[in-house]
Amino acid sequence: MTIKNKILSRMGLMILLVAMATIVIVTFHFRNYGIQAAKDKAAIISNLVKDGLTSHMVNGTMDKRDMFLANISHVKDIQNLWVVRGDLVNKQYGPPRSDELPRDAIDRKVLATGQKIVVLNETMDSATLRVTIPYVASANEVPKCISCHEANIGDTLGAISMEFDIMSIRTQGIRTIIYILLTTMVTLAIIIILTNRLLNPYLELFESLLESIKNATKGNFTFNVQTHLKDEAGDVAHWFNSLLGKLHD
Repeated sequence: MTIKNKILSRMGLMILLVAMATIVIVTFHFRNYGIQAAKDKAAIISNLVKDGLTSHMVNGTMDKRDMFLANISHVKDIQNLWVVRGDLVNKQYGPPRSDELPRDAIDRKVLATGQKIVVLNETMDSATLRVTIPYVASANEVPKCISCHEANIGDTLGAISMEFDIMSIRTQGIRTIIYILLTTMVTLAIIIILTNRLLNPYLELFESLLESIKNATKGNFTFNVQTHLKDEAGDVAHWFNSLLGKLHD
């Protein structure tokens, strides 16, 4: 392999390594950004649903809550949304409807612990984020939860579960990776072309100098170094040819 090929291949390898590191970083941040955005949206929606249900309860229109929940569930990227009633609410207001019962172990665990649970489900064809947030009785709410519910501060009155479609975030991430790869390939090609044009005269000088030295070791001092360079490299060729001329004389 010639020195020119070594230089160009090593430069290309360094650029590819930088591109791969960039892709890994971008992919990681895209994924985290999408998940965090879904979590933030879930927190906003849970408070919105809580305030809406409280208003329906205060105004005596709880029989119309289905329309309210249906409108909320149409928010972009929400695949599914449901509200689960806790045991204290069931004890106070009677058995819940079938659609207000816990649907799985996640709902039951949130009701039992009062802690939010976030589950990421990813396959080759889909990516969803399940967020279940408890409704805990607090003294800071207006109106206060305990003013209507027979509960103590800190008791879990219910929960809201949401499933978000985050496939669009993955698609955007893949599209960004493709853009980075294409940009890297184009940049690499441009750098190789420019580097080749920049280095070629110096590499030709180096090869000519090497050939001249080989001939000099055999006693032939007439093989002059050829170059069109006018900078310090050109001066080197000029003084080397002058040296060969003196040695030949």
